Amino acid sequence: MTDAGARVLIGAASPSVRAELRALLPNAKIVGELASPLDLDAAPGADVLVVDAAFARLVEVLPSLPPPALVVLGADEETFALVRTLRPSGWALLPFDATAEELSAGLASAFVGLAVLPLELADVSLAEVTTLERASGDFVDIEPLTPRERDVLVLLANGDPNKRIAAKLDISENTVKFHLSALYSKLGVSSRAAALREGVRRGLVSV
Repeated sequence: MTDAGARVLIGAASPSVRAELRALLPNAKIVGELASPLDLDAAPGADVLVVDAAFARLVEVLPSLPPPALVVLGADEETFALVRTLRPSGWALLPFDATAEELSAGLASAFVGLAVLPLELADVSLAEVTTLERASGDFVDIEPLTPRERDVLVLLANGDPNKRIAAKLDISENTVKFHLSALYSKLGVSSRAAALREGVRRGLVSV
C-alpha cells in the first residue's frame, strides 16, 4: 500500500521529532511542518496530518477546522479517545517507535479513509463493543452522576486531557483521576473512549 501522492503535513513541538518524522517518510510529498496546532489555519493544504501524541493533544484549534486524515505516533487510550472526538476522515494510531514501513502503511491507510489501531487498543475497543451489544440496546439503571462527574464527562467529550480538565475545573489532576474512576465505575466501562461512547448512548453528553 502506498500513500498515492498524499500531501503530508508534519506536526510536533520538537524540531528533532519533526526531523525524525520527515526522515521516516522519504517518499512522501511533505508540504510543510508545524510546531503548534495554532499554525494550522495558515498551513499549506494537506491530505494527511502526521503528528506526535503531544501535538495531537493540543486541541483548542483542531476541532474548529475541517480535519484531514490524521496519523498519530504515541498511541494510548487517551489519544484514541481524542482522535475519535476529532473525527478525521481517516486515521492511524501508531507506536512512537514505529518503523518507516509502519508509518508509511498507516499514512496510506488514513489517506484512503481507513482506521488503524495497535492490537492492544483494538482488543480493548472490541471488548467494549461486545459488552454493549450484549446489552441489546437496553439501558441498565446506573447510579446518578454527581455535578462534578458530569463536568468531567463534558470536558472529556471536548477531548481535554486530565491536565486541562484540572485547570478548567480548578482541581488537581489526582482529583480528576478520582472522578474518572467514579465515572468508569458508574458507566460500567474501563477507558475514556468507552466512557464517552456510553455517555453519548445514554444522552449524558454530546460530541
